[in-house]
Amino acid sequence: MTQKTILRKQTQRAHFKERVQERYLIECNRAMYRFLIEQVYNGQAKFLKKQSNSKTVFEVYICGEPIWGVYDRNTREFRTALELGCKLREVGGNGRTIPRIH
Repeated sequence: MTQKTILRKQTQRAHFKERVQERYLIECNRAMYRFLIEQVYNGQAKFLKKQSNSKTVFEVYICGEPIWGVYDRNTREFRTALELGCKLREVGGNGRTIPRIH
């Protein structure tokens, strides 16, 4: 694994934890984060939407609270946490989706 890949993974982890704190008011530590990743690995996470070939939105749980997270298959990390209940919609013809808060 290259230094650039390691830095990207660390950045994605930090961003996800910040968004969980901001949007769900939950302090996500290392153990909780690993638990969320294991939910995806074990098939316990609920599939919500495929954003691209490498990014998928899943619903995972921390302490019984649902969290919507964008999972990156390439880095095997969560990229960000979306607001619960935000509307995912298609944009253009390239298959990308973006969250739209209603």
